[in-house]
Amino acid sequence: MIQIITDSAADLPPEIINKYSIHVVPLTVNIDGKEYTDGVDLDMGTTIATYAGLGGMVISF
Repeated sequence: MIQIITDSAADLPPEIINKYSIHVVPLTVNIDGKEYTDGVDLDMGTTIATYAGLGGMVISF
């Protein structure tokens, strides 16, 4: 069996994820020394708002 795996940076819509049974691995993002898990305790809107307010660096790994 073949499965498709991607990370959350792909930002795929739920319809595609479900249609093709894609497994999405969440990225860990470091904002101002604090770690967040993409899609768990962090969404794109929060990331952008936080980053804009900090003037710091966002690192994903």
